Amino acid sequence: MDLAALEKHLQTYFNDQARTFDLQAGRIRVAYVLNWGGFVNYSFTINDGRQHYHLKLAQDDLADFYKWRAVHRILENRYHAPKLVDWVAIPDTPLAGLLFKHIDGQKPDLAASPALLTELLALIARLHADQGLAARLGVETGKTEVTCRHIFIDTYIDRLDGDLATIQTACPPFVTAETLAWMANETRALERLARTQAAFDRPADRPIHGDLWADNLLVAPGGAWYLLDWDDLTLGDPALDYTTLLWPPLRTWRDDAWRAYRLPPAESPAFAERMALYSRAHLLDIVIDVLADYIEANVSGEQLDRVRQVKKEQHLRALDLYQRRYGGA
Repeated sequence: MDLAALEKHLQTYFNDQARTFDLQAGRIRVAYVLNWGGFVNYSFTINDGRQHYHLKLAQDDLADFYKWRAVHRILENRYHAPKLVDWVAIPDTPLAGLLFKHIDGQKPDLAASPALLTELLALIARLHADQGLAARLGVETGKTEVTCRHIFIDTYIDRLDGDLATIQTACPPFVTAETLAWMANETRALERLARTQAAFDRPADRPIHGDLWADNLLVAPGGAWYLLDWDDLTLGDPALDYTTLLWPPLRTWRDDAWRAYRLPPAESPAFAERMALYSRAHLLDIVIDVLADYIEANVSGEQLDRVRQVKKEQHLRALDLYQRRYGGA
């Protein structure tokens, strides 16, 4: 089902279910929300002029959505998560997911908002230390004896391998065979480092957001702020959250930028060692992941051309920076 057909199908569904969601049948409008960070899930706004919702859908593995639903009250009460309204399964499709109250807000510039960044860092430190939530996540995920090495490999190596497989099936015309081979070799080099560094032996037993970048923040006009997209919440390594959150723009990139902040584990040599490898992996992820986005973009027409041009530019900038910092092909 293409996006236009899916929007129409969703409009029919919410018109049929208008009373359930306190919507006015016949006045409901459904609109796709472009997510520049990836195209695995689908997001839509549902609006009747009075009520306004945000709908997030997936069609394959719903385990992360189930986990979010199981602990959503903890996240809303303690960690500025958006308010969950209901679970929605769309008839005659494999799609299901989460319906939230729409947040009328803007994505902040954290570099220009030091007070907000300080609040956010304090919140993340509380999240990482939340033993009650850790116990709940242990039950929800079934994870036992997971190390920081597992988290690094699951987050970066497995994802990079999956993206590389996608790229090989429909390689963008500006990516050479030599560059493709180089990206695969760099992925293996990062894996070898993670498997051999003792810093990754530590248990991954802290609750982490797992996708903590600035685009997952919204600030409402009154100053209230929200941390979005908790579907990657898991027991993991705090270094992953800090790397993603404190990642500087490519034009000012440094792999030790995090040292400017007072992070709870900052004095640990093992933490610093993991942060260095996470930073390198994060940069390689930008090099590779945007190419998979280029291929998988589920938009059309002028939007598709715009998305692909942006992804191409992101790839080339990150590739140049990575090769200057860590060595080229």
